[in-house]
Amino acid sequence: MNLTLLQMLVLIIMTIFLFGSALFSKVGNVLNKVVIISVVYRIVIFADHSALLSVMVNLVGIISIIFAIFRTNREIRLPPWPLLAFLIVPIFASIGSSTSVGQMLDRGLESAFLIALSIAVASSDNVIRRFARKPAVWLLFFLFILSANELLLDGQALWPRYDGVTYRLEAVNHLIDVIRVRAMASTGYSITLGIVAGILLIIVCTEWTRARIFSILLALCAGLFVVFAAGSRTATIGLLIVLLFWVLKMRGWKRIVLAPIVATGAIAFVAPRGISSLNALGIDENTANSESFAHRAGVLKSVSGLMQRDIGNVLFGGGDGAARTAFTSGLVAGVEGITVFDNQYLRTLAVSGIIGLVLLIITIISLLVRGNKYQKSLIIFFAISMTTYDIFTWTSIYVLFVLVAASNYSGKLNRAQISPKVEIRP
Repeated sequence: MNLTLLQMLVLIIMTIFLFGSALFSKVGNVLNKVVIISVVYRIVIFADHSALLSVMVNLVGIISIIFAIFRTNREIRLPPWPLLAFLIVPIFASIGSSTSVGQMLDRGLESAFLIALSIAVASSDNVIRRFARKPAVWLLFFLFILSANELLLDGQALWPRYDGVTYRLEAVNHLIDVIRVRAMASTGYSITLGIVAGILLIIVCTEWTRARIFSILLALCAGLFVVFAAGSRTATIGLLIVLLFWVLKMRGWKRIVLAPIVATGAIAFVAPRGISSLNALGIDENTANSESFAHRAGVLKSVSGLMQRDIGNVLFGGGDGAARTAFTSGLVAGVEGITVFDNQYLRTLAVSGIIGLVLLIITIISLLVRGNKYQKSLIIFFAISMTTYDIFTWTSIYVLFVLVAASNYSGKLNRAQISPKVEIRP
């Protein structure tokens, strides 16, 4: 684990903040702070490229959450059962499929961290809205600075990719033709960066108020720049569908005023170009012939091979190792040399079996049915992203999913919710 000076500084500062919040925050607010900083911690620090760094970061997160749970005076609650079961199902298979002690420890600790985080989120109050007020805004500015450094100053990503390379991802930027770069910032990959930015954009909008309109507009501009810098078609399409969902959910004067504006903008964008307007989303006549499309289509066609495993693997999956062996063993086939599903639903079927896939679908449906408008829009964005990307292989996205799926919030924050009066346990 060779870290640069900047990486070391970021790691030390964020670790101090996380431990400090767990040890010294007021008992009534300690859980909320630890949850928020834990999420920020995993977005700012991409530890998945190094097993040792990942183990250390997961340990820091677990210990901080345990301290916060013991110190808080709030009632400790479990997250919704489908989410908790979904997090638990692949643990033993993933540990069993590990090829080394380090990998086994890494997978076990990451699962423990996500479960601990889900319990902490479920026991917190209005944590997404608290996250939206400042942390999500500042995260977008942080990612904007890193992305601008890569695009405009020929800089390097803060953290390396899985292969250890810290240089920018040299590839076609699907959304800006004149740029031959796709930023990675602190997330380890360009598509991951786009999806993280898209989620943060939606979260920031949950606290849209007149008093905060200037900072929110700046954050939205920064976030949209990051999505375009990442060149992520998945994030862009997801955001457009969420925008359409918001327009359809508008009531009263908002629909009367804003819906025609959005419709006029869409017509003005599409009418002069027709079907070629899809080029602005990185979708053109070459998309169907691209390696990316061919791989995803090939995986989808051959997914029935996952049902040829033994009954235990079919029902409960084979753990994280099954995702790669599905390709090497010939059960699933895409483009030669690519050994990722690029589809979270299919990857879940391989890793967690039919049981895990059903639990994931139940989690999504329950949030779509019971969540408020913003929770539904976030789940819509996640559900779309899952169709073209293995989002749970990236902890920065996974923690945001847990934040949304395990939370219980409604309405806007008020003083009573920020500082609730609770009885202190003896």
